[in-house]
Amino acid sequence: MGEPAKKMITHPSIKGYEGKTLSGIDLGFREEHYKEVDYQQVEASKKLWAGLMDGDRYKVQTMRILEGQCELAPDFLGFVGIYYNLSKIIPLDRTIYDMGCCNGFQAWFFRRHKRYVGVDLIIPVEDRLSTPNSYHAHSSIDAYCKILKPEQPHFAICNYVPPWHADNEKVTKDTFKHVFIFYPETNNNR
Repeated sequence: MGEPAKKMITHPSIKGYEGKTLSGIDLGFREEHYKEVDYQQVEASKKLWAGLMDGDRYKVQTMRILEGQCELAPDFLGFVGIYYNLSKIIPLDRTIYDMGCCNGFQAWFFRRHKRYVGVDLIIPVEDRLSTPNSYHAHSSIDAYCKILKPEQPHFAICNYVPPWHADNEKVTKDTFKHVFIFYPETNNNR
């Protein structure tokens, strides 16, 4: 098999993104898988975008965070499809630990849960979406888990987090009882 096709996504619907094309979204899947993966991500991003733009509370934060972000836009706010589906099945009494939360737009899906805790080393806390129930830590997953005593009941998510700073999957599995972990394997990360 050859290299996976690179998916090109254009973002015409937000000021500053008119006509720009983003490239390099490589999920490690074969070309025939892109259509379904893209559909799920775009549909979840549309739902999230509609919620974020409904009223000023999240709209102002979202527009500030997106300013200067070349990889995020209304039809791709990160790999949020999985978060959308998880938010529907995880009981509302759970504290959600999002390990490697990036900009944390997915916190919006968990705004009715007991608490949302976003952990990320790369993105500063002030550049993440904040909901009334959210707390954000600027830390590596490994360092955060070493000092953490998880709130009960809880559910941890480690979604699309590359193994850059430590074995994030193992650390998450070892720290939390209830866990969802996903990172697509490619020839580059096996």
